Amino acid sequence: QKFEESCTLNYDWYPFHEEGFDPADHHKDGDDDEIINGDYIIEGCSLRTSNVYFDLSVSEFLEWADILESGQLIDRSEYRSSKYTVVYVVPSSEKAHSYAYGDKSTKLDMPQKVTTDNATYEVQLISHATPFSLLLEKEGGCEKDYCSSLSDNDLFVKVDHPSNASPKTVSDIIDAYLFELSTTFFLDFTRTRYPFFDGWDNLEFTPIVDDKGKVRIRTLNISNGLPELYRIYLKGVTASDIEHQIINLIKAIEYVSATVIRLSFHDAIRQRLLSSKALAPDAKFLDDLIMLMEDQNSYKKDSEALRLTIKTCCDATQLAPHAPPVLKTLSSLSEASDAKTKNTALDDLSKCLSSTRNQLVHAKANYTLTGNECPSDQLSTLAGCANLAATQVIRWFAGLPIESRVF
Repeated sequence: QKFEESCTLNYDWYPFHEEGFDPADHHKDGDDDEIINGDYIIEGCSLRTSNVYFDLSVSEFLEWADILESGQLIDRSEYRSSKYTVVYVVPSSEKAHSYAYGDKSTKLDMPQKVTTDNATYEVQLISHATPFSLLLEKEGGCEKDYCSSLSDNDLFVKVDHPSNASPKTVSDIIDAYLFELSTTFFLDFTRTRYPFFDGWDNLEFTPIVDDKGKVRIRTLNISNGLPELYRIYLKGVTASDIEHQIINLIKAIEYVSATVIRLSFHDAIRQRLLSSKALAPDAKFLDDLIMLMEDQNSYKKDSEALRLTIKTCCDATQLAPHAPPVLKTLSSLSEASDAKTKNTALDDLSKCLSSTRNQLVHAKANYTLTGNECPSDQLSTLAGCANLAATQVIRWFAGLPIESRVF
């Protein structure tokens, strides 16, 4: 009944779906009742949006029914229930790719048991049907002929745990297991979000064309300073791990910071030297000039350099639709917002990027929270915002005369 109400799972088990089946007539000839236990296999299951078929045991079938009420899918990367947790992983080394996409017979079971705080956990790498698919299909994003965890190529780390297990303990066990797979077998896997799929039609490439049908694209620019900047940016956008995306995209922004700081310094000095007092400088004028130069040194700090670069190169209004909820001022920004609000929004973004980057690259014991860090469940949104910010910074840098760039 739960499956019928959810309109999620198709199945072809004769006690439920055999055409013309009448429970009152079942076994009327006196045949012994068929014994169906938890290991009984239900064949021909499929998700309503998929043509891929798979088998479930009765115990798995009943469990899948329960998760419609109790299980939850977290950020398209993790399924969590009171009994176990499943985390989606992708191969990130040659041996891991060979394991994932090679001969199925090489996918040996590698379960490990862990006892901590008087509780026992079992962790293993799996590639068969899990409730992850059911909730993913309900959320949307499965292909017609393919859905996650129904393919032997899709891998998950599964942890069986007590009902009162903390998410942190489970996450720690998964990381320890992935560490052992890496150091023992050289099988490197990365925890990541399952990519959203909204149908092949929505994946079709629609280029921008002029009135003559010619594709419009900017002229390629490989002048001094840009090739290295492109490499840093591409390393970020192609990383499968969200944290690595954010770190490298911020690195791309900071690559331009040296240029922004130098131009800001030159402008400040130029304005001071254009004053009438520069024609007959006294001691106070020279002291003020020294103080101005010392003020500019504050931008040597990474956080201040990042803030100045974002304020100089970025358009807050374009970033607003891509901002995570934690950036309240930026996410609520509109074209009608005043300049002060837009500057505040960019300041908040730079603080968030700086603090989040520092949190990601430092060990927990060596990092003190500032309160500006992005929550973990909003990191994917922040990565999209950082991507657009880096794009704006790169465009600004590319528009400068070569002699003005620092690289």
